Amino acid sequence: MYPFYLALVKKYKLSPYANGVLNDHIEVNPKTDCSVLTDESDVSFVPMTNVQEKNNVVSYDSVKYKTVKNGFTAFQRDDLIWAKITPCMQNGKSCIVGDMPTEIGFGSTEFHVLRKRNEKIYMPFVWAILSNENVLKAAQATFSGSAGQQRVSASFIENFPAVLPEYSMQVRLVAELEEKLNLLTSKFRQADELLAGMSSFIHSVLKMNEISSEKPMLFAVQKKAVAGVRIDPEYHNPFYARRIAEIRKQPFDMLENIVEFSTESWNQKDHFNEAFPYIEISNVYLGENKYDISHINISDAPSRAKMIVRNGDIIVSTTRPHRGAIATIKCPDDEIQIASTGFCVLRELKRKDVLKEYLQWMLLDDYVLLQMLQRSSGGNYPAIVSDELKKIVIPIPDIDKQRTICDEAKRRQKQAETLRLEAEQEWSAAKAQFEKELLGE
Repeated sequence: MYPFYLALVKKYKLSPYANGVLNDHIEVNPKTDCSVLTDESDVSFVPMTNVQEKNNVVSYDSVKYKTVKNGFTAFQRDDLIWAKITPCMQNGKSCIVGDMPTEIGFGSTEFHVLRKRNEKIYMPFVWAILSNENVLKAAQATFSGSAGQQRVSASFIENFPAVLPEYSMQVRLVAELEEKLNLLTSKFRQADELLAGMSSFIHSVLKMNEISSEKPMLFAVQKKAVAGVRIDPEYHNPFYARRIAEIRKQPFDMLENIVEFSTESWNQKDHFNEAFPYIEISNVYLGENKYDISHINISDAPSRAKMIVRNGDIIVSTTRPHRGAIATIKCPDDEIQIASTGFCVLRELKRKDVLKEYLQWMLLDDYVLLQMLQRSSGGNYPAIVSDELKKIVIPIPDIDKQRTICDEAKRRQKQAETLRLEAEQEWSAAKAQFEKELLGE
């Protein structure tokens, strides 16, 4: 559909709505006047992870202007923000900026910001076009930059054919899409909730109490509890201690006593002839034990592409580890994949009474992820070092309970996959109808 939609519209104007290129109607990466802001002004901040894939939804964090004024992209209401870095762009991370807590917002520099130049264009209509899978695939041809950090160019958007019917028709077509999207979003939400609910299931099986999510801002600790440990206040917040106490009600052990940490590294020369299978942090789905592979030419290998991973290894992101970018490697036993040095690699089990699959799902449990946050250091992007990761505690119930947790995880994964597949198919049908009307068929 892409050659018909793009090449023929552009060359032969087969659509009755062909009207130049998008640059005639929108501005890409416009300047935003921030002179009204001071260092202490509250502003809305959107990390890449706050933009949900395919469903035009974004959430905002609140930060001070001094935190984002240098090195972040500014936007305002009704702008369209579109991921320009692979693989986020390939997954369709884009949205229209709606109501914000503040007048001006900021996001990752890995966003393109699109702003309308005239009233002929309805920005959600532009979003509907640019979020099309065929358009996203076409954008890959414009990638530039080093491997693993490739970006789609602004010129791709600027020179994209503007196929603009009357404003009222743009609104109608988008409304029909959004009506369908709202129905499909519920399926995506159900899938997300199935996997997010694993922690509660684990807690019920292991009889761990659900602790309030309220974090105390004022607390006191004894001097002897700080001496020789860490002095940062966050580490000693009872918010974390209460969850660790629930784990300690049953048999438990530190991670370093359960599994070996692999340091096997790749010299970026051996094992592969031309391209190699690469896993960076953004390739790992949060909280799902799932990841994608990027195939990178050896000559373009990022400097961080150094960790050899093998079938059954568990990779744990050390940057913002509490987000749950954790997955088990799946590949033939005689093959290897390459992971970023931003992961710790867990390989051989040291204890025979622990199932590897159980360990994987326990590492994604809320109470364990919060230990990773507790032991991290840094500001907006806290990171954990391997020596701190080794100290987190893992509950070790009997094998039957471990199998119960693994079986439930498999069931939920399968059900979530079915829901998402159904939603994707219905969404593809809706977008095909959108294009059919747009092209005047």
